[in-house]
Amino acid sequence: MADYKNSDRFKRTSKEIDPNIHKPEHIRRWSWIGKEGKTFLEITAPDSEYRKTLVDDRNYQGNHSKIGHHLTYDIEQISMIKRVQKNKEELIFGHIDGVKVGQIFDSREELALSGVHTPPMNGIWGREDEGSSSIVISGGYEDDIDNLDYILYTGQGGQDAPGGKQVSDQEFTRGNKGLLLSKDYNLPVRVTRGFQVEHGPDEGYRYDGLYYVTLCERVIGKSGHYVCRFHLESEKTLGEIEDSLEGTLPESYEKTDRTETTVSKIKRSIKLREKIKKMYDHKCQVCGIRLEKPNGAIAIGAHIKGLGKPHNGPDAINNMLCLCPNHHDQFDALSFYIESSNMEIVGLEQFKNKKLVIKPKHKIDTEFLDYQKERYELANGKKT
Repeated sequence: MADYKNSDRFKRTSKEIDPNIHKPEHIRRWSWIGKEGKTFLEITAPDSEYRKTLVDDRNYQGNHSKIGHHLTYDIEQISMIKRVQKNKEELIFGHIDGVKVGQIFDSREELALSGVHTPPMNGIWGREDEGSSSIVISGGYEDDIDNLDYILYTGQGGQDAPGGKQVSDQEFTRGNKGLLLSKDYNLPVRVTRGFQVEHGPDEGYRYDGLYYVTLCERVIGKSGHYVCRFHLESEKTLGEIEDSLEGTLPESYEKTDRTETTVSKIKRSIKLREKIKKMYDHKCQVCGIRLEKPNGAIAIGAHIKGLGKPHNGPDAINNMLCLCPNHHDQFDALSFYIESSNMEIVGLEQFKNKKLVIKPKHKIDTEFLDYQKERYELANGKKT
């Protein structure tokens, strides 16, 4: 029998019931459990509606019969109901089965129960070693920018209270680190907008689909403290987003002119990332270290000039480096740059006067190195 606690709660998913496929007794208990859900104690209680659907099962022995294996069958085989507590442990990337883009949830609790974004308070759902799969935009940070198809999202941490003042620096840890990994591995991020923000619904929280992180940076925010910022772009064009959110956007929102707007979506090539890593045998071009894990070496195919807004760099080998996670984070955070005239590493004291390792087949375009250098100088107050 499955190891369930009396407080464990189960709910109906939004998956469609088909009378031509599903048995009547299954439909009865799924309908009884409903979208609000029932606890395991309610489900297994004597003469519960769930038990009444089992009377024709030859292995069922009345109110004294354990029913955990029946519940496991419902969850794992038919997937019409799911264990809510389990959702908090599993990090799911991409759309959630049964949840449509534009669907509105009355509260953060209902949003959590749906599986779209399970943390009841945090704006980021993710882990440092797996990536971040979901964010909620609810107006908690003053540095956020939201253009519907493009989002400049502030990471978590450093506030005196949720939604309060920024009183300390943010770091690339927890969910922030997860969003870094989502960028590196091109993982989709679910975006939900709350009623608190300009493009959100009038009430509740609206699921707005999948976005991709195109750039991560650590900059000084309006508060004077360092914040982690993430540039996200929708997988859809602005017009497609407006169509999918029809009827849920504020009355003040003005649709884009479809005849004048053309949006080119970013597609990161997995083959290119693997090619640059293989070229250097997964060794960092800065430190030369090859990080090993049980399932293989870790390296990142990093872009010198970022893809997407506001940089619009190309997804090409001549705009890429093979870096370890540490030096990739530092490169994105503008802690160092590569001098294009001699390929020296500038900004990292331990690598002073040392040059970037470059294979003969790797032809780096110096234009992109100069672009990174200019950003470094602006960020570090060396250029006005």
